[in-house]
Amino acid sequence: MHRRRHREHPWVALAAAGKDVADAGMSVVLFVEQLMKHRRVCSWCTLAAACHLAAVPLLLTEAQAALSTIQWRRK
Repeated sequence: MHRRRHREHPWVALAAAGKDVADAGMSVVLFVEQLMKHRRVCSWCTLAAACHLAAVPLLLTEAQAALSTIQWRRK
């Protein structure tokens, strides 16, 4: 992750956060479906879900900084 991406390209940071939040949500849905429907979980899917969920707080922090940059530029 580029240290100043939220300042130089704030829309990229916002897009990355939005995509990861959507991916994390869908991975949770699929994980629950595996448990409920198949009574088994795929190790690859579980790893992917864990990675997406772990990235959410980091990307949301960057998205918040990007929003601050956008608001600062409008002034």
